[in-house]
Amino acid sequence: MGKVISGYTEIESAKFTFFLNDFLLTLVLYKGELPRDMFFKQYNLKNLKGETTDHREICFFGLSFYSGFMSSSLETYISGYVIGRNNNSDVEISSFSALSLYGSIVDKYYNPIIKYDHKSSSNDYEKGTSIRILKSYDEVDYHIKLAPHLDMTLGIVSPSEPTPYNSKLGDLHSYLSITTDLEWDLDRLIALYRNIYQFFALFNFRKNISFDEIVLSKRMDDGRLDPIGNFIVATKNPCTSVHQLYTIYHSDINEHIVDLYFFLKQFGSYLSFIPETDNDARILDYSKYIQTCAVFESLFKKYHKNLAGSTPKTTLKSKFKFALNEYRNIIVDVFSNIELKDSDIEDIAKAFVDQRNDLAHGDFERRVFLSVTPYTYAVCLIYIMILRLIKIEDQTIKRVIKKMFWNFGHKDIAQSENEV
Repeated sequence: MGKVISGYTEIESAKFTFFLNDFLLTLVLYKGELPRDMFFKQYNLKNLKGETTDHREICFFGLSFYSGFMSSSLETYISGYVIGRNNNSDVEISSFSALSLYGSIVDKYYNPIIKYDHKSSSNDYEKGTSIRILKSYDEVDYHIKLAPHLDMTLGIVSPSEPTPYNSKLGDLHSYLSITTDLEWDLDRLIALYRNIYQFFALFNFRKNISFDEIVLSKRMDDGRLDPIGNFIVATKNPCTSVHQLYTIYHSDINEHIVDLYFFLKQFGSYLSFIPETDNDARILDYSKYIQTCAVFESLFKKYHKNLAGSTPKTTLKSKFKFALNEYRNIIVDVFSNIELKDSDIEDIAKAFVDQRNDLAHGDFERRVFLSVTPYTYAVCLIYIMILRLIKIEDQTIKRVIKKMFWNFGHKDIAQSENEV
């Protein structure tokens, strides 16, 4: 439980004192009685602005509460909030020009070790001296234009020098920043964050990813970006340790991140098959299987338009068989102990569809045990099609799929649970 943040806010004509305990927001009527036009009213607010007791601006997101008869207090869980970094009234957090994200999840995607110049650095063990050389920003920072007035930068923060209070030479950390030469209002914040979040959910095959710090910056008159606030996001589950994740790296994607940005912006619903947590990723249940089948079929129709639309009788089984045949060389390379012969593809495709049909029609008694083989192949095929859609070469796709799913269950064994 974190520190309780308190302050003041206003809804319509009513003034409230607020108390924020983690992500539970309590609003207590400040003075007088609740206005009659607020009686028996459901509120669903995108955001609500206020001021903390130490005079910092704050903005809450995703509020939903019911105001009853003469309610003196209201409660709601919020999805996140922005709080000002200082109490300087000249700098408002009503708009921003950059969103920067930091954390181990970013470090793993864009490894900060590239900042260190191994060739130019040296150690003299006899004298006990060291020379540490860090590469310049121009050498390590990656800039790309995602769209008009929208740029993305991957960079590495230079470590601070040791002080009497902190003897560390400093750690290297990466960041991802999206910027504009215009200004965004706070209504854009959630959508911008969601676009970046979707990157990392796909890169890590997990939804419970989070960032250590998210900073909003505003462009000053001299063109400099000045941090003005921090964005704190509510998460349903603790973030997976990045050491346990098999991640898609920036070197796997490079400039194709532009295509991926627009693909996920338009088709973010395709990520519904991605598991929430590590435990969720290990267990195959009915809903996850049905969801994965739906994503596969929808994505297949998009990527293989000609085949999918060639005849109304094109079945799910024929689509799955086609995909397994089309990407057989990638799948076989991922799982080195299989051959994936034509007869194997026939059996796997049949199992894929039979299980889907039984679950979709409620025949749960026939599916006490789920075959993980078709599920694992379906997940791999979904990733292959997404990566092909954004023009990644097959050799890179093969490396990515092998890195991420080499240890996934792809042969059924006797087991009491449907473990992947």
